[in-house]
Amino acid sequence: MGIRSKQLLLSSRSLWMLLFSFFMIGAAPTKTESPQQRSLGINFWSRKVGPHHDTPNPPKIAEKFVPFKDFKITKRKIYDAQYGRSESYRGIGLQKILAKYKPQPHDDAFVLHFQNKMAILLPRHSQTFAKLSPFIALEICPPKKGPCDSQFPDISKDEIDSPYHDPRPLTFQNTKIVVKNLEHPDIINPTKPIFSPWKYVDSLVGVEYVNLEAYKKQFSFGEETGEKVFWQRCQFCHGVRLIGSRMGWDFVHPLPIYEKRSPEILLNHIKYPKIRAKLMGLMMPNQPDMEISEAESLWKWLKVAAQKPTPEYRP
Repeated sequence: MGIRSKQLLLSSRSLWMLLFSFFMIGAAPTKTESPQQRSLGINFWSRKVGPHHDTPNPPKIAEKFVPFKDFKITKRKIYDAQYGRSESYRGIGLQKILAKYKPQPHDDAFVLHFQNKMAILLPRHSQTFAKLSPFIALEICPPKKGPCDSQFPDISKDEIDSPYHDPRPLTFQNTKIVVKNLEHPDIINPTKPIFSPWKYVDSLVGVEYVNLEAYKKQFSFGEETGEKVFWQRCQFCHGVRLIGSRMGWDFVHPLPIYEKRSPEILLNHIKYPKIRAKLMGLMMPNQPDMEISEAESLWKWLKVAAQKPTPEYRP
């Protein structure tokens, strides 16, 4: 065989090997990229001094995106108070993520913002936060051997003797915050709560640093008893003039709630579950320990909140 013939034979073999490799690679199943390999993370910012009412996108300062890929991913078996059981997770302790951001000198608290628009206010250096030991789970792992999964189980709303499928279960997008208990310093009976916001949060997407006193003053209108009810029962899902949580109705914008709900109707709405609430896709968690005196105080606060100007954020 001549040199030219050998060269052609080698070229032909190389071409066939290249084509074979191409089709084999194309036919191979694509490996799903794990969450920590994607561009996932948490947005950080500090609340800007000034007015924030009636502003869909309030101004922020010192914005920073902290990606999860900057951290070592660890595996832990921990009690998940939201699921009510222990699970094995792969993820990052929230305290380590918080350490990557430098807040403003006057910031002594932060607001945790979730995908479902819930907002949880916490002092920065509180015993509650330490006891919660929040963990940002990126994957849930099986009890025994097997691959971990970034798809977390949904949570359906409870309803006594309900045969209905929940059309709006609580779902998680790529991450899940895991806390060891359901405590919060503002709620009634913090260590053994009937209602806790940690039951209803989904994926953490943002951390807003604030001055605690200045933040709470935005909700002060001279009705202290009703304001206390707001902080104990309402703040995690509702806001005023687009300040605070945006999961549920805004209490003033665009329609003042006090004009549509009397104290008695407020009590009924908060205290008792509606028939077929799950089937209707209603998200309001009931608080069976609500009293008429609280509903009356809350209604008075709702009224002045609609009638008086909203205080500016001034640390």
